[in-house]
Parts: sequence; C-alpha cells; structure tokens
Amino acid sequence: MREVPLLATLLTLLAAGDIRRPAPQRRAQLLAEVVQESVRRWETRRARDLVDPMLRELRPELLMEAYAEVGHLLSSSAGVGEGETRRVVSASLRSRWGLAPAEADVVAGDVLRFWDEEVGIFVVGGDETVQPRTGLFAEIGDAMSAARSDPAAQEAWLDSALIDEQRRECVLLAAGLSSSIAETLARRAVSTALEDSWRLLPLAADAVSDGVSVSESTLHRLVDRLADAASNPSPSADNATGQGALDPLTATFAARQRERDGEGWAWALRLARLQFPPALRPAREEAIGQLPLDEEHAVVARAVAALADTRADGHDMLESSGIERVRAMLALPLPKGDSRVVQRSRRSFEIIDDDVVPLIEGQVEAAEEAAAFIGQLDEDAAGRLYEIAKHANLGSYDRVSARLYEAGYPDPEPPMRGITALFADPYSEWGRFYELVAGLSEPDPLTLVEAWALTHLCVIVDTLNIGSAGIGDVKNAFSRDDPALLATVVRIQAAAVSIPLGKLAAEARRAQQMHQESPERVPHLLLTPGASPIPVRDPKLSAADIEQLLDCLGASSALTARFAFRRLAATRDSRIGRRVQELLPGLRPQRRRNAAVLACLLADDPAATAEELLAGDEPRARVGAAAYLAWKASRTKRGVDALMRARADLDLTVRLEARDRDATDTEALTDGANDLSIPAATYWTCPECAGANDLEVLDCSMCSTGTRPGPH
Repeated sequence: MREVPLLATLLTLLAAGDIRRPAPQRRAQLLAEVVQESVRRWETRRARDLVDPMLRELRPELLMEAYAEVGHLLSSSAGVGEGETRRVVSASLRSRWGLAPAEADVVAGDVLRFWDEEVGIFVVGGDETVQPRTGLFAEIGDAMSAARSDPAAQEAWLDSALIDEQRRECVLLAAGLSSSIAETLARRAVSTALEDSWRLLPLAADAVSDGVSVSESTLHRLVDRLADAASNPSPSADNATGQGALDPLTATFAARQRERDGEGWAWALRLARLQFPPALRPAREEAIGQLPLDEEHAVVARAVAALADTRADGHDMLESSGIERVRAMLALPLPKGDSRVVQRSRRSFEIIDDDVVPLIEGQVEAAEEAAAFIGQLDEDAAGRLYEIAKHANLGSYDRVSARLYEAGYPDPEPPMRGITALFADPYSEWGRFYELVAGLSEPDPLTLVEAWALTHLCVIVDTLNIGSAGIGDVKNAFSRDDPALLATVVRIQAAAVSIPLGKLAAEARRAQQMHQESPERVPHLLLTPGASPIPVRDPKLSAADIEQLLDCLGASSALTARFAFRRLAATRDSRIGRRVQELLPGLRPQRRRNAAVLACLLADDPAATAEELLAGDEPRARVGAAAYLAWKASRTKRGVDALMRARADLDLTVRLEARDRDATDTEALTDGANDLSIPAATYWTCPECAGANDLEVLDCSMCSTGTRPGPH
C-alpha cells in the first residue's frame, strides 16, 4: 500500500473517519473499506444536498456493485472504451436490479460519472477509454466481483486467476473478502502434490497470514503441508515466494539468500507467519519445533510466530512469552561482511562486495514489527533494531527509524548523513510551491472533487514532469531560483492545458491547508501519474511571456530551463533566436549548450549559425553547435563540413557531442589514434563551469562538480 500514493491518501481519509467503527484487520478488507468509505462520504454529502443533483438518486449499494463490475472488466485489460464499460454496467443493472433498459443505460452513465468525477478512481481519459487511477483499484473491484459470485463462478474465477502470475494480489484480496474463496484456495493448496504446489501453497499461506477464515481441518493440513515442504524441499518447489520466474538480478539475491538459510527455510517462515486462533497454535509450535532448523533460525521462527499471534489477537501489547522471543531474536549476532563503495571520480562509483552474508530472511520483517513494541523491550532493544535495519534496505530502515523516533529513540548514528541531509524535510519545498501557485490569481470556487483530488494541480505537476526531475533540481526550481521563473512556467503551462489560473490558485490554497495536516499527503497525490496522456497545446505567447521565458533559459533548475527551451522552440521565430544568441554569454555555463541549440533551431540559416558558434571561443556554445550539427547536418546536408571539423576538434567535449549517434563514447575518445589526418583530442571542457582540463584529468580542477564526459 505504501507504493500507491492515491491509496495512501484515501487511507488517511479513512483513518480520520468514525473512530467508533472498528478498523478492518485484513489487508483485503482494508482496501475494500477505503473504496466503501468514499461512497459513505458521498452519501453524507448527499444528505446535505452537497452533491451533483444528477447523481443524487444513486444508491450506495448500486455504486459498490457497479464498482465491482467495472473493476472486473478493467482488471484484464489496459483500458476499455467508455461505451463498452457503460454497456457492461447497464447489463448488470438490468439483471440484478431489475431496471428497464433505457433507465439502466442512463443510470450506468451516472455511475461512471460518479467513479470518474466524484471520486476519481476509474478515470475516463481524453481518448474516451476508462482506466483505473492505479491497477490496484481494478484488482479490488475484480476481487469484490468474485467474492459476490456463486460457488461455481468462484471456482472458475480461481481457475483463471491462478494461471496469471500478475493476479497474485487479486487472489489474496478475494480470499480476504470471501471465506468460501479462502477455503477453496487453501483446500486446493493442501490437496495438490507438493511438487506441483509451488504457487498455490504460498498463496494459501499468505492468505492465512493475513487472517482469512479457513476451517480448522484445512488449517491443520496446511500446517502439515508447510512443515513437509520445509523438511523435504523439492527442487521444483524451491521458489517459496510464489512469484514465478525471477529476473536475473533478483534470482542472484534469492540464490544467495537460500545459501544462507537453506532450501526449506522459506516454507518454515511461512509456517511461522500463519495467523491462527489460540486453539491451533500448539500444532504450529510443535511443527516448528520438529523442523531441522539451527538455533538462530529457530529463534527467528519463534519470534515471527509470536508477532503473528499478537496480530491475530488484535493486541497492541506483546504477551510475556512474546517479549522473550523478540528479545532472543534481537540478541542474535549479525553478519560481519560488508559492501564498500569506492569512488573513482565524482560520477563514477564501484561497489566492492566483501562476501556479504545476508540476514536471515524474516529477521528484518520481525524487527520492523517489533519496533512498535519498543516500550516493552529492554533499553538496548532500540540500538539492536537500528543495527538490524542498517543491514536491510533503505525502506526498512526508514520504517524502523520512524517508529523508534516517534517513541523517543532517535538513531545516534544515522547512515548516509550526506544523503540524509539532501532529503531533510523534503515536504517544506512543496509548501513553497503551493504558496507560489496560490499567488498567481484570485481563487475561483472549487467543486468537491477539485477540493479533494486537486485535479488541476495534478495536471500541472504531471505535464511538467516534476515527478521525473531529480530532488536537487526540484529544490532549485521551488526554492533557489527567483520565484518569478517558476511562476512563469506554471502560468504558461496552465494556458497550454486550458486550466483557469483561479482554479489553480484555489487548489494551491487547499493544498496549503492539507500540508498543515499531513505534509506528505499532497505530494503523494500530485506525483501519482495520470491515467492517460494529457494533451498539451502551444499557447499564444505575449511579448512579456517571451521575455520571461528568455529569463528562464538561465535558471539553475534544468526543469525550468528545459520548459523555456520547448516553448521558445515552438515559436519558430528567428528574432527570438537572435535574442538567444545575444544572451548566450551571460547564461550559466550549464545552460549555454541548450541555448546554443535553440539559437540554431530558430535561426533563418541554422547551419550558418551553428558554424558561427563553432568557430567562436565560448566552449559551451561550441558544444551546443556540435550537438545541433550532429542532429541535423546528415539530414539537411547543410553544415556537413562544420560537423566533420567538430568531430576532429581538440576539445573532447565538442568531439563527443559531434559524434555519430551510433558511435560509442570510447570510439569518440580514441578517434585519431589510428588516423594521422585526425589529431587526437588534447583537452576537455567542463559541462558545469566550461573550464578547460588536461585529457587525463577526470574531475574538473576549476569547479567542485564537473567531471570529464565519456567513459572513466
């Protein structure tokens, strides 16, 4: 769920709801509850006459059933036409709700509009196809549809879903929503020969680990089957992840993990994770005790089981036996091996692996869960939890450190201090962005959907590709550059996507309010990619717009400078090209290369302009001219002689830009080695500061960031 930003926003809304309603305990129920909560909130607004009058007659039960139908339809397709989707919903309304055909067609349209405009989960794109905002929403609907089906239909649905490795989560969701699907899945897993159950058995075990309802007899058989798999792992069943074929990199790590843990450990770990009622826990305990585990793996298994029992009971405190088991796991020695990163140059690093031994699988997972009970553990537990987390990935460390920090145990020695400083308070930068956009205009009134989903602000962030920009570049755009530059970008982009500035300003003010409540919530929403491409036109630019875009060309933010490049290039105005050429020497060195390309593109005679810049003495302008010639000369047959001179330039940076696009950097670097008519490059100029450096120097001696282009 952490990987689905919009879902995280909906979960925040759910958490802020009626605290008297018990929170769902299962993952599938929680996801379904989020969708249902959106309907409940709409129903509350309907009672207060705050919804679209055309949608006022829709019943919540009808909306949820239509959601399941649409989700089922979209779960097996990248996108379905709006007409086809409407026909499917209309057919369901006729058969299950008894509506007349004409009425069903009208209501089907209203239902689709609800899930598109009111909630924004199933979105109708510009190409008139219906797509889920994220694939997980379609899976939820598909799971709901299966859960409501008759037993024969559920069997057929499982037959289909189990064939597709990509529908693993969908099967787990359905099992969480339907005890009959959960029972069928578990029975199939325990009835299939072990060598054929490499996918079924992990699915069934994961469903029970999520707390689904399965009969006691089936649970007993599941314990026996998992214990059998752990004691006698079959070569054909060694992928206990249940995820099918692995990519080469993942397979390498998986092989290293199996070497650390043994072939049967993944099955033993699944056995330990099962959420059982108290009466069945002794059977699981006995089965774990009889497995051929060494002491360290047995300690981890017992700790994982204790944490699973706490989840099953819904307790926020460990029992005394659970405390002892978790403490025993924290006391285990940690691997000594380590990876070292050796820096060859400012942009060249090499990872040296000193026979790193991974942690026992499940150890990090248990540490993450145990962090929630730090108040019950001894005073050394926080330090041990941090040590375990530092042997894991950054995400695990973040989750452990967040819980411990909240409990009053900050990490005295956080890893990667330099990188951590770069990420320090990242959401404050977004606060400045909201403030800037809010000041672009007086606010217009917002609809309920606009106030919740920030639809126009999402379009601006999406079409500007802010989500693809580097952290440092976003910081430059939001904080370091003159605010007027970013204001120009947002204002002109709003015109390009036909968004009124008043709407944009109003949503930014709403974002400021949401930022005060939860700083991470709005960026998660804004950075969720749109369901379909958004058409962006070339807006008409005023003289003032052009002057402001010329200023943007020199921004420290590449995002801002690239935007100005694209908008000015679209004018095809040679007068602007001459202005760019005049401004070129005064721009930041990092921006002169693209400005030179722009000057060539807009010139009356691009090849002549490129030759003029190449013959000049400004290094970055010469590089830009070479880049333009490499792109255009072979197509237009203009400037070919200049391109050949650029490929023989004494500046390696110019030579690399002028090379044939199919040539490698190494070929460009060695051009001239075997041809006495082509002199070898003797120096390179820095892309960051334009300073000249000897060829053998890798890092620029004139600045602190530049490195030699080409291979190191």
